[in-house]
Amino acid sequence: MRIKNRDLILEFLGKCYENESRGATTSDISKTLQMQRTNVSKLLNELCAEGLVEKDSTNYPVIYRRTKMGKSREAQIFETLIGYDGSLKRAVHLAKSAVLYPKKSLNMLLLAKHGTGKDLFIRKIFEFAVASDVCAEDAPFVKMNCLYYKDNAEEMNAKFNEGLIASENGFFFIDNCHFLDAESKTHLSTILDNSYVKNPDIDHAPIIVCSMPPMMSSDAFFDNITSKISIIISLPELNERGLYERFKFIEKFFCNEAHESGCQIKVNSEVLIALLLYPCDNIKQLFHDIRQACASAYSRELEVEKEAINVLIVDFSHNVRSGLLNYKNKRMDVDNIIREESDYVFNSDKLSILDIRPKENESIYDWINAKKLELHKRGFSSSEINTIVNVGIETEFNKYRKNLFNNTINKEQLSQLVDSKIIELVDDLLAKASSLLNRYYAASIHYGLCLHIQALVGKRVATHPIKIEKMMEFIEHNKEEYSLAMSLCDRITAAYDIELPIDEIVIIAMFLCTHNVGDDQSRHPSLLVAMHGVGVAKALAETVKILNDMTIYSYDLSLNKKPLDAYEDIKQTVLNIPHENGILIVYDMGSLKDIFNMVAIETGIRIKLIELPVTLMLMDFCRKLMLSENVNDAYDVLVNRFKSLDASAEYETMKKSKAIVSFCMTGEGGAVQIKRYIEQQFKLEGIEIIPVQLAEQSLFLQELNTISKEKEILCIVGTFNPNVYGIPFIPIEDIFNSDNHDLSQLLYQDNLNKQDFLSNSETIFEHLAKELKNIDALEAKDKLIQFIFDVEKDMGIVVEMNEKIGLLVHLACTLDRLKAGNITPNNLNKEEVIRKNMYLYRIIVKHMIELEKAFSVNVSDDEICNIIYILKKSRS
Repeated sequence: MRIKNRDLILEFLGKCYENESRGATTSDISKTLQMQRTNVSKLLNELCAEGLVEKDSTNYPVIYRRTKMGKSREAQIFETLIGYDGSLKRAVHLAKSAVLYPKKSLNMLLLAKHGTGKDLFIRKIFEFAVASDVCAEDAPFVKMNCLYYKDNAEEMNAKFNEGLIASENGFFFIDNCHFLDAESKTHLSTILDNSYVKNPDIDHAPIIVCSMPPMMSSDAFFDNITSKISIIISLPELNERGLYERFKFIEKFFCNEAHESGCQIKVNSEVLIALLLYPCDNIKQLFHDIRQACASAYSRELEVEKEAINVLIVDFSHNVRSGLLNYKNKRMDVDNIIREESDYVFNSDKLSILDIRPKENESIYDWINAKKLELHKRGFSSSEINTIVNVGIETEFNKYRKNLFNNTINKEQLSQLVDSKIIELVDDLLAKASSLLNRYYAASIHYGLCLHIQALVGKRVATHPIKIEKMMEFIEHNKEEYSLAMSLCDRITAAYDIELPIDEIVIIAMFLCTHNVGDDQSRHPSLLVAMHGVGVAKALAETVKILNDMTIYSYDLSLNKKPLDAYEDIKQTVLNIPHENGILIVYDMGSLKDIFNMVAIETGIRIKLIELPVTLMLMDFCRKLMLSENVNDAYDVLVNRFKSLDASAEYETMKKSKAIVSFCMTGEGGAVQIKRYIEQQFKLEGIEIIPVQLAEQSLFLQELNTISKEKEILCIVGTFNPNVYGIPFIPIEDIFNSDNHDLSQLLYQDNLNKQDFLSNSETIFEHLAKELKNIDALEAKDKLIQFIFDVEKDMGIVVEMNEKIGLLVHLACTLDRLKAGNITPNNLNKEEVIRKNMYLYRIIVKHMIELEKAFSVNVSDDEICNIIYILKKSRS
């Protein structure tokens, strides 16, 4: 029996689904299955109507996918949430974990501001519990908003008790729980305590979900409730959810309005850009702004019979319109989502995109004229029109150039369209550009430039001015291209007796800025190169960009900048890079890996890391060459060491041998002399002496870090103490005045600074053992010392002895106080302290977990801020 075409299409899309493909376009299916495109399009529309295929109209061309197959009901519950696999991925995971916890579901605390979608999220948790058979189909869902009763404690308590009874064996959602009266808080605390105990008498108790805003985390009730609830879920604000998720909200709200009004709603790309970029951190605010604009448009066009309501930019408030001013800085991210020169038509159940691009033979000037007229009709002011046109000139130029290239096939055809003199001028220009810029140009560049100049000379049109700031920015970054374009314009002026303004020189220079017109890369993952040093990553990125014609981003971490100080800078760099499809980061060494991992967790951006330890390798080369008598010996050692391409793996698997570092301020010669003296006078089997020049403290520390990756540094020998935490220092005079036995003792001693600290801590804890009533001082000592060492290591700094002792005492007394049930006083500047020291805050919290577990206490953010103060004092 002959297989039907619709079944073949379903089978093909099913294979795409199994292979985790992005889907297929009408053209893909037509070519693969050898069907007529019109028939494929018709069948796809039928399959979409039947729910067997889904259409993604946000892509161009439109992509079709097989609807999700083989997933259980509960697995699909959260997938209706926008961002379920993006910004809400962590929240969804925690919610599922709480519901499916063995024997008894866990209670939850939701930290979310008003307008972040908390009600819908809680409803989805309840639906998931029902679908997973944790709750019965008829299980109750009870919500109590404590805000409504905050001024009436008696009514609050009554409603709370009613809710507990009504929600038995179901869900009890306590919104704004921080407003509960004292009696209800005590009652809730008791219930949460008992929920950890398996007791038949309370098995009917509901799953309790409490909710409060994040800023209430300084409240004493927050400390109390978090000590009793294991699952704490945070929902991000709208401005933390990425532009793509924001667009999906915009699409959803416009479709809702289309359903409510019974009419199609049509908006242009400028409206969507404004909605994407205006200041708004609240989903409800976005919804109300869209509804207000739709109501305004509906009222305006009520008397006119139209298939669609046109929502214009003038229908929105000034606050929404201000989003267009941010387009310049966010253009790359926006262009990944919004198609320019398109109208977006929203129906109750789908979005359609209409292409309204001008004819391909129009010039860049025709586009400027048409764009200005269109924006004027839509109600934009003159300043807004100039901003939009100038920001879009570069993008439109690339489209214009591609159209010119596509219309030309070869030189023979070109000679019939363009004056031979122009062809000669362009030939000379590209020859000079290739030589000067070390860049090869495709034939399409030649064709496009010839056609553009022919149109310019033939029409003798007056150019439309580009904003001076835009021109100066372009010229500053493309000086050589601008100079070449200027020489060409001079020759055009002499040959055709026309004056060309600076605007036209800039447009011609744009042709020279890229050597080919490749495929659109805006939908590809981004590449970021991160290196230690000044300009290292930038130079690498620019070199590869020239050779590969792909935008590569870079970040240079100064050797003098601490990871603690670099965190916010690096996070902002990542956020500014197009990241909808993820970012691949190539880094050289050090703490960059940890920082990027933390950024990925905080932002939800998909980040993959590859270590390329070129800096470590070169430093190793230098060290080996300095210790070798000839290049052959050094070469043999290094080739053997790095024979594997995975150099990072070599560093990790290499067994560490012991080493002593000798150094000198005046140059490597003094360090080498110290090395030779030790080797000649003393027998130190299995220990390598490594000479290092101490010309700059930061470089010296970097060199020590490199050595420590493959060597255990026993000590540093030199003329003065470089104060390197964790490595003992031995003065050179002690080396010269010691015999073999004494020297061995010196070389094998532990870290002197560490020993001093440990020695002082013994005395301190002898005293504390008499004072501390609620914890075992001797048990606490080792854990607290380890906490301080771990924080120091992650911070990359050395805490001064006085601050270290002070922190040790402070921590011991804090644990004793918390164990007694006392609460840390509120820190009024807590929010600001954490915001300014987020990297340090995360380090402290990371290591504080072990102390909290060991002593069964909960250390609040107020206390974390006190620790930050102590550590910051040490750094100042």
